Amino acid sequence: MKLKYLAASLMLVGSSGAFAQVTINAAGASAQIGQVTQIFERLICAANTTTEYIQTGNSNIKAVRCTTKTDLSQDNTAVNNVQVTFNYSAIDGSASGVQFVARGGNRSFITLNDTACTVTGTTAGANGTITTRTCPSGAALTTAIPVAGASDVEPALFFGLNTPSQATAVTSTDINALTVSANRAVIFGVAANCRLIAALQTAQGITPIACTGTGKPAVSTDLTDANRPNVTVAQVRSIISGSAGAAALGVPAGAMSYERRVNGSGTQAMSNVFFLNYPCALGAGSGVAPIAGGQVVNSVTYNAGSGSGNVRDAIRNNTSTYSMGILSLETTEAANQGYLKVNGVKASRANVINGSYEFFGEETFQYNTAAATPNQVTILDLYAAGAGSVATLNGLSTAAAFAALPIATPIDTGNPTADATTNANFIMKGFRSGNNCAPQQLF
Repeated sequence: MKLKYLAASLMLVGSSGAFAQVTINAAGASAQIGQVTQIFERLICAANTTTEYIQTGNSNIKAVRCTTKTDLSQDNTAVNNVQVTFNYSAIDGSASGVQFVARGGNRSFITLNDTACTVTGTTAGANGTITTRTCPSGAALTTAIPVAGASDVEPALFFGLNTPSQATAVTSTDINALTVSANRAVIFGVAANCRLIAALQTAQGITPIACTGTGKPAVSTDLTDANRPNVTVAQVRSIISGSAGAAALGVPAGAMSYERRVNGSGTQAMSNVFFLNYPCALGAGSGVAPIAGGQVVNSVTYNAGSGSGNVRDAIRNNTSTYSMGILSLETTEAANQGYLKVNGVKASRANVINGSYEFFGEETFQYNTAAATPNQVTILDLYAAGAGSVATLNGLSTAAAFAALPIATPIDTGNPTADATTNANFIMKGFRSGNNCAPQQLF
């Protein structure tokens, strides 16, 4: 394994000049799909040239097409002022950005067709005006090999119960084939629907939010710091492992759904680490396994979603029973979905920075070292140099879901700006040194 900055994956086709094209295929974490694409837009794309492609009914795929900056690279002008397409697949999660990148395995990507994918709006984004094209539901996807990928945790964790169903466990050969970097923390939260939130509030002596006749809170702002209910790590562990049902949370017994992710998901892997000590304690025989999707245990129905969007939608659409699952804060609170405190602490970037909230994953981004051409490496290194910087993260619409690690190889102190206040709002006071099984230390 070659350790570098955070990087994306590219496949350069065509020659230099205004009409050259760069196709970028990357796969992996759905918890970072907004962040990864926005960072690419800010660092690589010329202002006001970006079009984002999404597909109705599939939140696990997204693409960005733009013209690269005219001065993107002083050392390799072949990558300047060219059309670039960054196509990202989060289907099945983080391991798609590990095993499939290292082994050259196929993944499914959105098909870019400007006839079928119609303009549905424009927004002010991180790098000027962004045009959105929406592709029709059910449109055929494109099969391609990702050259790079994002993961919510380090590649070495994708073995055992973290192995994706479409691949075998990660090996040392896989890891040695990758150039890996890490410089951001992905912040996770325990999400719940209105019925569970209101029941927890009642049990904890808090006036419950009002659920409408369909079981949904009227607005997401119904939850405040003052009335946000709490769950403990032990309580969540009991649900995930199947040792107890909803009553373990202190609410009246009743049917519940737990919306987990598929094996190979980085969100699932970090949940396994944080709540179950899996696979960190395997040597001591003290790790706990999660209940698999498709089972019902203690009146809890366990569902396994391919991406974060599947978990989000399942929670928000459940108006008949309690519902709970794990999401990154890139998924904001909305009708029928809010975040619970964990061990008395709210999930927030500020609490991750000060060390009081520890449910985060030190993400990685990796590319296939042998597959990357010199032109690809140029763009990869440019992306890497700014992907974890405070200046890049500040102002992104997904900024609340991420913090900058205090030491990002080879950039120290979170790649700060000149403004001390802004730096304090983004740079963590501690980290796990790239090993999510290790305890966090403050510095």
